[in-house]
Amino acid sequence: MPLRVIGYVVEILIQHHRAHGFPLPPVLPLVLHQGPAEWNVATAFEDLFELSDDIAEVLLPFLPKFHYALVDLTRFDPASGEEDTRMQVILQLMKLAREKDLPRFFKWLAGYSADELPESLLGKLLLYALHTDSGLDAQAIYTSLSSNPELEITTMSGAEKLIAQGFSRGLWLGKIQLLQDFLGQVASPREELETVDIAALERRHSSLQREYEARFKR
Repeated sequence: MPLRVIGYVVEILIQHHRAHGFPLPPVLPLVLHQGPAEWNVATAFEDLFELSDDIAEVLLPFLPKFHYALVDLTRFDPASGEEDTRMQVILQLMKLAREKDLPRFFKWLAGYSADELPESLLGKLLLYALHTDSGLDAQAIYTSLSSNPELEITTMSGAEKLIAQGFSRGLWLGKIQLLQDFLGQVASPREELETVDIAALERRHSSLQREYEARFKR
């Protein structure tokens, strides 16, 4: 991972230099780990080298010195460790989805007011939850949110729409736009992608994924 991350950073800097020249912008990479096991990979690039103590003192000043930030959800509790409400909810969903405990996530979510969670964010949370657990249905979400009627109504409306429409389209749209962003491409407008059938979306995603892997995972 340290080798992959430094590759991403260098690629971003090269693209910036080609487009804008110097000075370069600071690029601060973050690795988000969901588990199931704790993260046990070095966060410092220089740790990838095997150097004896006497050689390290001489060579380390000439080797790339690089660290990436790490959020390890196996050891981090978003409910108490994150102050921003939206990030707290997103990270808690990712943590409990990895633990296959989404009903507990929605019970926990019931502690928030509907005003704290924009409908657009709720839609993304639902899309992620439904993709993670194909067995999750509207009734399970309804039951988990029953202690918060206002949030229950807002969330259920979105869940029913996603289930009725088939949430896979929204999932492919998000994946395609994310890969385009990573590749430095202009993201396809949602309105354009919504006119394309699912099979064509899958093919477009596969093509972008191959391009992404050829560039960043060589």
